[in-house]
Amino acid sequence: MWPAPRRLGLQDHGHKSIKVPLSDTAYNLYYSGPMDGSRHHGVALALSDQANNALLAWEPVSSHLARVRLRGALFNISIIAVYAPTLDADEVTKDAIYDSLQAVMDGISPINFVVIAGDFNVRTGTGDANNRHIAIGDRCSNGERLIDFAAANRLTVSSTRFQHPWRHLVT
Repeated sequence: MWPAPRRLGLQDHGHKSIKVPLSDTAYNLYYSGPMDGSRHHGVALALSDQANNALLAWEPVSSHLARVRLRGALFNISIIAVYAPTLDADEVTKDAIYDSLQAVMDGISPINFVVIAGDFNVRTGTGDANNRHIAIGDRCSNGERLIDFAAANRLTVSSTRFQHPWRHLVT
């Protein structure tokens, strides 16, 4: 993941090469931002030259979703970048983004390796007594949404998968 496109002054969607300051390293930045010029929201993926050589497809879905498909040695890899709305966003907006995310998931071959990364604006929290080891705090409605999406697609929320020392659970 890379900084949101609005921080880089990018609008709409596209691709550009970016150089890391004080280094010879460069990345290929694929970004998807708002079409209205507002520079609100946006997602981006930065690929190394090696990853860019394996690029099969780039799909800018919206200012909240984008996908790249990479050729792998044994199977292809689909990476989905997500920027989900905050807790105070209206339910219609949240539903539309999760519906779009589900549509992207439905278009991915079951033999592909899938990585979904980004900012889901959630607290997965403890939820119920059986999940106290997963996270600290209370689960919010966005957390319920993410857990339901992950369960429906047989995914694991990896940031909550492994038990961490209590002192590492608080930011």
